[in-house]
Formats: sequence, C-alpha cells, structure tokens
Amino acid sequence: MNKLIIHSLCFFWPFFCLAQKHDQNWVAGSSFTDTIYMINFSDTGLAYIPIVPPIEQVRGSFGISDKEGKLQFYTNGNYIVSWNHVIMENGDSLNLGAWTSQNNTFPDVKNSYMLYAYQVIPDGYDENVYYLIHSFMKLGKYPVDQVSTRLQITKIDMKENKGLGRVIYKNKTLYSHELACRFAVIRHGNGADWWILVRELNGKKYHNLHLKQDSLIALTIQESSEGSELDLDEIDSVYTCRLMCIASQNGQVLVDPIGSSLRRFYHFDRCTGDLEYVNSLFHERDTFFTPGGSGGPGGIDGMCFSPNGQYLYGVTRGGYFQWDVEVPDISASEVQLSGHPYDFDNPQNPHLHNIIMPFMKLGPDGRIFALHSFTHNIVNDPDEKGQASNFCHAPDDTVSCLGVPYSFFTPMYPNYRLGPLEGSGCDTISSTHPLNEIQYELKIYPNPASGPVQIEISLHDYGRQDTELVIHDALGREVHRHRYPPYAYLHTWDTSNIPNGTYILQLFSDQQTVATNRVVVMRE
Repeated sequence: MNKLIIHSLCFFWPFFCLAQKHDQNWVAGSSFTDTIYMINFSDTGLAYIPIVPPIEQVRGSFGISDKEGKLQFYTNGNYIVSWNHVIMENGDSLNLGAWTSQNNTFPDVKNSYMLYAYQVIPDGYDENVYYLIHSFMKLGKYPVDQVSTRLQITKIDMKENKGLGRVIYKNKTLYSHELACRFAVIRHGNGADWWILVRELNGKKYHNLHLKQDSLIALTIQESSEGSELDLDEIDSVYTCRLMCIASQNGQVLVDPIGSSLRRFYHFDRCTGDLEYVNSLFHERDTFFTPGGSGGPGGIDGMCFSPNGQYLYGVTRGGYFQWDVEVPDISASEVQLSGHPYDFDNPQNPHLHNIIMPFMKLGPDGRIFALHSFTHNIVNDPDEKGQASNFCHAPDDTVSCLGVPYSFFTPMYPNYRLGPLEGSGCDTISSTHPLNEIQYELKIYPNPASGPVQIEISLHDYGRQDTELVIHDALGREVHRHRYPPYAYLHTWDTSNIPNGTYILQLFSDQQTVATNRVVVMRE
C-alpha cells in the first residue's frame, strides 16, 4: 500500500463535535520581563492582546481555551497561569528535578520547561477539567542529549477557586520508560479518550498509551515494520530524539521523523492504536551558513499536514517545502516554496540573526503558521498544490507576514475538533440527545459592520470538505463565497467596499443549508 487515503468521519454527538475551540488563543513571547502579545483568532480577524505574564514565556508556551474559545489558562510547562494572569493555585513547581526545569540560579524567575515536551488536553467527560501531559527530562549521553524517563500528568479543574482554576495534583507518573522527550497526542476513535504516541530513542519501537480521563487503560508497544535497521550518525540521533511524530488533521496518518533525512508514514488506527507502514519520504540534508557563520547541515523539521491531508509541509535549512503524500513517490513530489528560513533579531532592525526551522501548525482559520520570534511565515491556502498554496515567506518582503512587530512562536496543539469515528466498533459512547436537537451555528461580529467581520461556525463534523458559506444581498445577488477548509471555523469577510444594507449568510454542508444569519453593513 503506497497511497495514503485520508478520510474523516464524525459520529454526530454534540458534546465532542460541537464547538471544541480550545486553540483559539495562542500565547507566546520572548522573555520573562517584557509585555507579550496573545494571538486571538476572534473579533474582526486576528487580534493581538498585550499581557504581562508572571512567568517566562518562550518557545513551546501555549494557552488553552474552553470549547467556546474563552481563555482558561496558559503554561510554559513549569507554571500554570489562570486567565487573570496570576499563577494558578497549586500551579507551580512542575517537573521538579528535571533537566532545565528548576535549575535556574534566580529563584524569582519563573522559567520555562523544555521546548514542546508538554501538551494540554481537555477531559472527554468533564468540560471543566484539563490535563497537562509532560515528559520528565534528563540529560542523556551525547548525541542523545534529551531523554525522557517517564511521562507525567497534572490535573487542572477550572470549576475550582471561583472559576480561576486549581491544580488538583501535579507531576503524577503516568508511564515510566526511557523514551524520546516529545510525543504525539491524538483523539481516540470513541471521541472522548486520547492516544499518546511516543517513540523509543532509536526509532525502532513505538509506545502507544490509551488515556481515559487520567487513567492509563491500555498500552501497546509496536516495532517499526520498515527502516528499523538504521545507521544513524550524531546528527541523525539528535533529530530522532528531539522531534515528535506529526499526525494528519484527521489523526489517521502519522509522519515519523527518523534521523535528519528519512520520514516514515504510517496509517494510524484510532480505535486500536495500531500502526501500519505505508510509505517514506527522503530528503538529503541541506547545508547553509549565515554571514555570521552560524548554521550547518540540517534535515526536515517543523512538519504540518494540510487540512485535507493531501500535502505535508516542512522546513529545512534550504527553505520551506511541500510534498504530496497521496502519490506513490512522495519524495519526487517535492516543491520548494521559498528560500532559506532566515531569522531576524527584531522588526525595527531586521538584520540576519540565524537560520531557523520553526514548527508549523494549522490555525483555526485554515492557514498554516510558522512563527519564530519576530519572523512570521504563513501558508495561506495549504490545500492547494505548489505555489498555489500562496506561501508568505517573511524574509522575502517583510519580517512579518502578520504585519505586526511582536514575538511569537508556533504552539503545538493536537486537533481538538477531531470527533468520533462513525460505526468504527470503538465508538462505545452513545448520545443522550436526539440528533435533531443538535444545532449548527453561524455567528457574525461585529454586527452592524463597517469593515472586516469575523464569521465563526460550529459544526457537527469539522472534518468535512464541503462546508461552504454563501452571502447574498437583499436582492438575492451573490456577493461572497468561501469554502471552509477541514477543521477551520473562522473566516474574515471585508465589508469595506460593500454598499450599506442587509446581507443574508447561508452555511451549506452536504449541499444542504444548515444555518443562516444576517449582517447589517452600515457606514456613515
């Protein structure tokens, strides 16, 4: 089997398929002392909200919102801060004794944990409860310099402390084994539980943990069926240890970084946790040195699937690339989208500072973001092939494709909008609500409008590829049309050049109207 067939099904169950907008607020910054900016995917498009966090905010930090998109808390891995920007009750002293955890010589600096060695997931049965899953890091023997000796779990309940939340327990051992420090988190096929997939340091075995709430109820250890006999040099060993498996948006395909050049693709069974090898991608190391002398050889990093699952995006020292994962020879489908991934020291004085390979992540608006400090790159149409993907490479024209002089880093969220698999055999949860009581939603704000408006939708199945918005004027003439990419729920429509009046919005799914609303355009 060479071709990756990627489909997404969702059993129409309201608790899991409706809303689930936990990734609406992205929190990241550059230092402990500075004011930082939170990216909010709401209001009239992207909004940038200044905050002064009581902790160090750097790469890997992220915020978690409730299912309606309201910020609940954010974390740098070592501390948990509530939505009021105060360290949550019992939200300190995570990862005590771990490498780079509390080893700072300045105890008043609330320093961050290791990059992307932790993720947050909502409880599938209690919408007020969240879990921080985090590796316990130890310094290994070079070149395998980052080793996790156990996976930990920390429980947060937002009902507690008058809605500010409380850490119920922290640093509880979930699973003990020497493994790579970063891991993939994928929604179980029943729509409520979670899979945690982590690889052994040599890339030869995968440990797959089935998590129901905070209980480990099943464990599968599976050997790699392809490429298990690898001759890894020091650079390859570092890549294999540090990088995580990346899941397609529907959770059914995994790409696993083995060494710097090899990427293995697996079909992932969300019901059983089994992996089946299907294909590989190989890309020779790219070598590049900045004028200052930094750089060197490097492989594929920062990978992300397109919403429809057909394309994989990644970055090397040579540039940003796209591959078609639905063709037999994935390597031959390679399209280079840009030149070298430069990093700049600041937006006012954008001198070349380094070569970077930022992580890439699909945003709630269907675009892929590759953010690193002041350098902001965006894939605007990731479901399109090659240059039609409309990749904005920041160093080409401006430091920031977002157009703002703020420091951001790409957060690593799992797909919270991934629902149960219909008729899968593992779907043992039944709804207590009749299907005809479930409502689609179509929200517009601001309303009345005079400029850009944000159109937010709620769906039963966010993985559909036929969700379309159509807007007509009062005479029935079509003035705007937009197809939402899978797993996106936000779209901005600019009414600045639209005549005053009332406009009717229709949301279509499976060629049926599922929601309607209206917006009034009113300018002086």
